[in-house]
Amino acid sequence: MTYVGYLDLFEPHGRSAPEQTISLRLIAVPATDLTTIPKSSAAVLEYWGTLQPIIVDAEVRQDWWDGTGARGQGERAPGEGPRGGRAPLDPRQNEGRWFSFELGGGGPSTPAAMHTTLNFTTQNVPLCNLTAIDLQSSVGTMIRGRFRMDAVATVSGAACVDALPSGPVVSVCVLSVGQGLAVRVVIDDEAAIWYDLGWNLEGMPFDPAVRPRAGDAVVLSHWDYDHIGGGLEQWRERRDEMPRVWIVPSVRRTISPVAAELLGKLLSAGFTVKAWGRSPPAPLPNAPPTPVVGIGPHITIARPEPWSIVANDSGIVMTFHVPCSDGSGPAAVLLVGDARYLHIPRFSPAYDFLAVKHHGSKHGIGQPPRARPGGVAVYSHGGQHKHVHPESFAAHRGADWLQQHEHETPKGPKAYP
Repeated sequence: MTYVGYLDLFEPHGRSAPEQTISLRLIAVPATDLTTIPKSSAAVLEYWGTLQPIIVDAEVRQDWWDGTGARGQGERAPGEGPRGGRAPLDPRQNEGRWFSFELGGGGPSTPAAMHTTLNFTTQNVPLCNLTAIDLQSSVGTMIRGRFRMDAVATVSGAACVDALPSGPVVSVCVLSVGQGLAVRVVIDDEAAIWYDLGWNLEGMPFDPAVRPRAGDAVVLSHWDYDHIGGGLEQWRERRDEMPRVWIVPSVRRTISPVAAELLGKLLSAGFTVKAWGRSPPAPLPNAPPTPVVGIGPHITIARPEPWSIVANDSGIVMTFHVPCSDGSGPAAVLLVGDARYLHIPRFSPAYDFLAVKHHGSKHGIGQPPRARPGGVAVYSHGGQHKHVHPESFAAHRGADWLQQHEHETPKGPKAYP
């Protein structure tokens, strides 16, 4: 069977070809879906609600990747990224591209592991005939018609703020979920705001003591699987406890089938989904200002507006001010998802707590924000996760951050203060 898949993860390891390897994650649906699903908004949303995409993970050699032709054909539709030429081995230039492929059949193949979002039992499969899809082709046009957020109405940042609980922040807990991010922010002992609901492919469940509840709200920084997969796990295992309010970033580019699946399930269940829109990018140096929306004296939420159209850089970021138990004053907490620090508004000249961008990836680190004395930077990683790089450690030490991280299975939430 032929599939069309969204490249959700592209992470090179090593420094030189041909020894360099690349971790790939493709989120895919059967290619026949493109011709059998009508393009109308109502039909697309109905389709999203019934999606059961497959997830294919593979570790490939660079020479195999180059041999597929994928490196040289990564075109996107206008406004969706670099066009033509050889796409470099950079996640920002490859994640978000679409490919056709087969599991089995002829042609060069590489071992891969496959599962669905509703069944995490993996199967070993041969990945072959991987071919980049030009989003201006007839197939690309069908993909854009079925995997863009055009059918979801957008709202302003103020409307998103109005849907969130407000009040003093009691605590901030960063869960150890392997590759990904899930942060629980307790508000006034009554409700919680979840910043991302990541859940990695090794099936690390949420601790029952801190899992999401129906009265909570969720803010998704962006649409990568390792930041939203816990929402699908919650849907499968404890649907009656799913948070009823979701603040999500609206994007102009295509979203993955997993993101579409989550959106479809939330909308079909009648949950409140506020899709925060953004203005079209402007070329430097006349980039539009970042819309910063304050919830109150304790919480600030913003949508960076970089000149880059890379989805990771235009997600939702948040800061919180948490009372310290020793009475020394509120601690400043910064949560950025996978956005590069270059694009993050400087809410404060320095912070006490930072969930490190992109789980410690070496790509696009730039200059981290400064730490206050004793400031702690946290990485969530473990198992198969390979994102924590020496470059990230060095950059954050240079900004005076102390560092904590989890290596293996979860030991429970990490609370601050």
